[in-house]
Amino acid sequence: MKNYRISEAEWEVMKVLWEQSPRTANEVVEALKGQKWSAATIRTLIGRLARKGAVGFRKSGREYLYGPSISREEAARRERGSFLRRVYDGAVQPMVAGLLEDENLSAEDLESLRRLLDEKRRGRK
Repeated sequence: MKNYRISEAEWEVMKVLWEQSPRTANEVVEALKGQKWSAATIRTLIGRLARKGAVGFRKSGREYLYGPSISREEAARRERGSFLRRVYDGAVQPMVAGLLEDENLSAEDLESLRRLLDEKRRGRK
């Protein structure tokens, strides 16, 4: 799988394809109706994603059917890694500390994070 970044606009197309696939370009355009992009722009985004290898396609009659070549989880993992390297020089602790300071977390969120940290400490993840 190629190493690439998915732009903010391309993420919107990917969300549509993760929701339901395969889809034609017209179906993707219809699903994104109401967004700020024209049909031509959405088609361009699909083409970029296909060139990056994030979206695959096959011909069906006179149309192409598009679907994701990468799972949402894998795309998110890559994005997290890229963000961590670009913004925090790969240092996890300052990123997590910043998120904890900036976000309103419920007691349940904090307990869930505590469990994840405990599991990580014990070597389970």
